[in-house]
Amino acid sequence: MRLISERSRRRRAPKSWLSYGASALLLDVGNAELIRRTHRFAPSAARALVPYTGWCVFATALNGAIVRRNPSHRVS
Repeated sequence: MRLISERSRRRRAPKSWLSYGASALLLDVGNAELIRRTHRFAPSAARALVPYTGWCVFATALNGAIVRRNPSHRVS
């Protein structure tokens, strides 16, 4: 196992907030698709998934609001 020094770790560019936002949106779309497919076979099971999907949508919106309010950080 290779150990990475603190200095080299700081030089790496952080992942873009856009990639995190895109993955959160994909999760929301995937949850909606799961509910749609589940509803065909078990409507009660699909209804049980609605709160989880709602929570994920809320968390995506909350994260987006936090990102918009935070100042941009530049890697030097």
